[in-house]
Amino acid sequence: MDGAGMSGISSSEQGQSQTAEPIIDVDNVQFTYSYENLDASPYGPEENAAAQPQSRQSDADAGTVPALQDVSFSVPRGSLTVLCGGSGSGKSTALRLLNGLIPQFHSGEMYGDVTVCGLGIPTLDLARSGGVSATVFQNPRSQFFTTDVRSELAFRNENHGIDPAEIVRRSSLAARQVGIQSLLNRSLTELSGGELQNVACAQAIAQGTEVLLFDEPTSNLDTAAIARFGELLSRLKSMGRTIVVAEHRLYFLRDLADQVIHLDNGRIAHRWTDEQFAALSAEAIRGLGLRTITPPKSLPLMQRIVEGNSSEVADGSADTATAASASHETSATENADDYIAASSSANASDEHLAAPSAEPSNTASAASTAATSGDSTVTPATPAASEQSGLRLEDIRVHYGRRLVLDIPSLDVHAGEVTMLVGPNGAGKSTLASVICGLLAPDKGGRILLGGKAMNERARLAASAMVMQDVERQLFSATVRTEVSLGTSVADPMPLLERFDLLDFADRHPLSLSGGQKQRLMIAAAVARDAAVYLFDEPTSGVDRRHLDAIGQQLRELASAGHVVLVITHDPELVDACADTIIALHPLATTDANTNKAKRSAPQDRHNRVESITLG
Repeated sequence: MDGAGMSGISSSEQGQSQTAEPIIDVDNVQFTYSYENLDASPYGPEENAAAQPQSRQSDADAGTVPALQDVSFSVPRGSLTVLCGGSGSGKSTALRLLNGLIPQFHSGEMYGDVTVCGLGIPTLDLARSGGVSATVFQNPRSQFFTTDVRSELAFRNENHGIDPAEIVRRSSLAARQVGIQSLLNRSLTELSGGELQNVACAQAIAQGTEVLLFDEPTSNLDTAAIARFGELLSRLKSMGRTIVVAEHRLYFLRDLADQVIHLDNGRIAHRWTDEQFAALSAEAIRGLGLRTITPPKSLPLMQRIVEGNSSEVADGSADTATAASASHETSATENADDYIAASSSANASDEHLAAPSAEPSNTASAASTAATSGDSTVTPATPAASEQSGLRLEDIRVHYGRRLVLDIPSLDVHAGEVTMLVGPNGAGKSTLASVICGLLAPDKGGRILLGGKAMNERARLAASAMVMQDVERQLFSATVRTEVSLGTSVADPMPLLERFDLLDFADRHPLSLSGGQKQRLMIAAAVARDAAVYLFDEPTSGVDRRHLDAIGQQLRELASAGHVVLVITHDPELVDACADTIIALHPLATTDANTNKAKRSAPQDRHNRVESITLG
């Protein structure tokens, strides 16, 4: 793209784009979080913070950098605006300005004006600003107040005194629009991260506000759910809703956005119209550190897996990967799919990671080849360990109460490979990871072997390092530097912090970091464990392009060192970057929404169907 294209919207174009009535107006805003928030938790000010103006002086003394600086933008009514940028660039902070959490909940020093629906948001209490917009948080668990899906959809409207019949209508319509009707009678504690994210989206829509704000709404969604979410955004736009989305994942928004605002270190670095954004070249996107705006190469395969059609041979111009026998196929019939083919790109690229590639082993298998996305390339190191040093699972069944959630007769995960566990939301992937690492015991009779040796829960805990989907559950220390070395023999955590671009935050409280920074912190802490088995549950949710590449390289290095590396992901860009093998986990039989009993129309429905795809 030429310089003019990269510079964003010109003054004449900006005037034309704002001919529609602006419903959101942000004028010359600067915001600095109070120092106690950086040193403690971001969930709210100290009770007496408002009565301590001297804390603002300490901000200056401490050299606190503003989270937003000189930020001005407007959003026309009925449009969709995308906020993009690196982790910690200010996207979530900008959304907090719009929904009133800044300054009413997150304390700090603010200058400038924020107007939504004609109301000055900073002067409104949260009860009033909550009637202006609805927000889907980066971590949906932090915004739920009830215990079941149906009650959660009704909660806000009940508190605003909406007529019960209207509450039922709104809740039912929102559930139908998002596609969660089958979850209405489920407990929130039973749902996967992606299912919770869908519930949060439905909850926001049910509120009936004119403005909808989404913070990383697809970070835990499977590829089919992302496609449905894109269709939902299009319908909401056509209904006149005004939408602001903060996202790292951009390919599905390319044809939906009316304007795209690129934030960098708290400032607006670029601003594009929809046409300008769609016209940006792969090189321009890469240079800005943004994720691809074109569909990733492995997206069609992952969509087929989610839809249950992974055995269909991929078509198109990309090379066809090796068809691998699904030796751990769990179907009880001979008609089950035995072989799977996958699409894989072997297109050449001049892009390289800044981090050095791991040296391949002399005993390497030839099963791994370069996996290439449209905008990024990581050349995988070749597996260095034999299959005998890997994991084997036998007769793994898990119940939550009386409900069977996982049933896998056998499964092998090889050491020395980066293995991606892929499947639809709610298939049981996170449950399986919890079983493998010893956090959850399978039903009686199940066995897990590492290197041919049976391992009980305590042994698996000692041998494993896991990064959970909700990393806030794993943060225990008062500073970033102590979090990395907690429970390890690491004397100096600073090299690891530097590797994961966290050196500047070494003395910050972990909970004060952005979502992507927390994710990288827990990956660094896992690497510090030097475990035999590494499990990562959505490690690139909330992570920008540069850090996705770095995480992909780290996964390759762990695999080349002979570790078992199992990655749960819905991210086709990560698959393109470093996957050797994909394990497709298909869900158990569908359940009746009212009785929660499985429909057993065929014997094979009583097991999870598990299939293996070797890329190479």
